[in-house]
Amino acid sequence: MTRCQVPLIALAALCLDGYSAKAQDGPSTCWVARPAPACRAFVVTSFGPYTRLGSGTGAPTRLLADWGLMVNVGRRDAVGLSYAASVDIDAGFEAGPAVRYRRWLGGRSAVDVTFGELTLSGNHLSGHSLFGMVKYSPASWFGVAVRRSGFGTTAGIELGGPAGFVVTLAAPIIALVAFAAHPPSI
Repeated sequence: MTRCQVPLIALAALCLDGYSAKAQDGPSTCWVARPAPACRAFVVTSFGPYTRLGSGTGAPTRLLADWGLMVNVGRRDAVGLSYAASVDIDAGFEAGPAVRYRRWLGGRSAVDVTFGELTLSGNHLSGHSLFGMVKYSPASWFGVAVRRSGFGTTAGIELGGPAGFVVTLAAPIIALVAFAAHPPSI
């Protein structure tokens, strides 16, 4: 087990315990993130472009997708797990699990803090590294974030909820069609 797997497993157990303890509060799992008591848990589906700030490796623009589950453990706090993957135009990629914390600010606005371990990487990196992200979401479907990983510091916007899910599915299809229409010359 790596140093990040132990906290991830412990948080998963906490989430499942909090999820079962709140079984009487609200809908079990929501596709649109909302604080308790409106939702006990919600699905994380985020997708968006990021631009590198300052120096780093790889292309200056990256696409990030993040999928997971969060559990409201109080009226203003949620914890969860997700799996994030990002790729740049030079085919440099990184992916790995993350621990997430969300603080509800009022209504559906929130601040998320995420820490994880990149267990897959390629083209520009090798081995494992850590990453972190801070995101402000004025609405459940939109967020502005700063992210730090082996590729450097990036800032970006994300679509979340059902919109993030649709874009996450559509982006690879659009990329494949574009690649088929304009294959690289050898």
